[in-house]
Amino acid sequence: NNTGSMAWQFRGGMFAIYRPNEEWDLAFGALATGQEDIPVLPVIGATWRPSSSVKVNLMLPNPRISYLISESERRQQWAYVGGGMSGGNWAYNLSDGSPERLNYREWRLVVGWESMPPRTPGRFQSPGASYLIEAGYVFGRKFEREHQAADIKIDNTLLLHTGIRF
Repeated sequence: NNTGSMAWQFRGGMFAIYRPNEEWDLAFGALATGQEDIPVLPVIGATWRPSSSVKVNLMLPNPRISYLISESERRQQWAYVGGGMSGGNWAYNLSDGSPERLNYREWRLVVGWESMPPRTPGRFQSPGASYLIEAGYVFGRKFEREHQAADIKIDNTLLLHTGIRF
C-alpha cells in the first residue's frame, strides 16, 4: 500500500532505427527501466539479415540469433537462441509504515520458437499476432532493497516462457 513518490515508475523507450539496406537495421536510443540502480539503459545495436532465413539481432539488452524453419503465405516459424537481462521493481511499505523499494534482476539464456506473420517490405513489424515459447536457464538472480543493506540472492533456475505480441 505504498502510494508515495517511490511508487511512481517510469518505463518505456525511445528508439531510432536506420535501415541503409534490406540486410541491416541500425538502432540507438534509451530504455527507461524503472529500476533505481539502472534507471536508463542505452540501446544500441544492429539487426543483420545475411539471408532470408537467418537474423542476427545484436540489440541490447536482449540479443538473439534466429533461423527460419518454415514459411507459408500467412506465417513464418522461427527457432532462436538468445539471452539478456530482465527484472522489475516494486514499492511497498514495511511493517513500521516506512516506504521501501525492491528491485529484481536476472540474466537469461534461452532457446525458443516464434510464429509470426511474414515480414512486410518497408515495415519494421508486420501486422498480426506473433506467438512464442521459450525455455532457458536463469542466473545471477537477486533482489535488492533500497533501504535495507542485505540483498537477497536466489538460486539459478530453469525458465519456461510463453507470449503473444500484437
